[in-house]
Amino acid sequence: MYASNKTNRIVVCGILLIILILLCYLLVQSQTAKENFISNEQIRIQKSAKKIAFCFMIYDKIANPEIWESFFKNVDKSKYQIFIHYKETKPLGWFDQFKIQDSIETCWGCYSLVEAQLILAKHSLADPHISHCIWLSGSCVPVKSFDYVYNYLDLDKSYFNKSPDSQVFPRCNSLVKKIDKSNIKKAAMQSVLNRSHTQLLVDNSQFIKDNFSQINIPDEIAFITTLYHFGKQNELILTNNQTFGAPTYTCWNDMTNHKDFSSSTKKGQPYSFSFICEDELKAIVQSESLFARKFEDGCGGLDKLNKYIK
Repeated sequence: MYASNKTNRIVVCGILLIILILLCYLLVQSQTAKENFISNEQIRIQKSAKKIAFCFMIYDKIANPEIWESFFKNVDKSKYQIFIHYKETKPLGWFDQFKIQDSIETCWGCYSLVEAQLILAKHSLADPHISHCIWLSGSCVPVKSFDYVYNYLDLDKSYFNKSPDSQVFPRCNSLVKKIDKSNIKKAAMQSVLNRSHTQLLVDNSQFIKDNFSQINIPDEIAFITTLYHFGKQNELILTNNQTFGAPTYTCWNDMTNHKDFSSSTKKGQPYSFSFICEDELKAIVQSESLFARKFEDGCGGLDKLNKYIK
């Protein structure tokens, strides 16, 4: 009798243990499903409520402001923010409201330009809905519609027009002591950074200052190299030193797909346009580029932009 009761107790305990294990398993599965639901819901909300930060680095004006005003016209203001860092303060008309109050003194080719970018990045990150920061100069114009740009950008990606590695050294020889040579890269400052990469750069601002403050034109090196250094290269969409198709079209005659249009009027390197012919304007708009530079204020030919823009 005693052995039978003991056996029964063991069986009951075994059954209870199995039930307990099943309950724990179901609880874990339920929690996992809940977390997955929340994660997917957060992604859905982020996608539906995302904003783009347009970060302008200007001397004292935004050239051809009427093109930008047309670009933003009738766009839901919950979809974007504009931040303007300026070297010299002058009236900007409609854009005055977007000038930041903590602009710093900058000079061409100096580390101060990277500092200014990080200031704009911090302003952008203050809004939890900002998904991307688009870096622009005062001579840029959009060559796609706002909706096209908004829908084009991948939440998980950043976009750079990468220069060939032959342009990196010997300029960056000093970096090899602290950063693997294979991770030292160069790209145009006019790029697009997603939120997580922007946050990484801001969080590592001291690393950036320690490593890039002494090299020439660090705004072409600092951000892309830092992202490579922290293993983010697979999250970057890169164009290969392109004019047409780069995130921001820039007309250097040594770029991979440069094409000269003799009817346009331009000077310098990279070329600055005072007049752009219709064929060149059409070619830029029909490429994968989202923006283009460098256009002087009142540049002729830009009045035909809306004829081709998507």
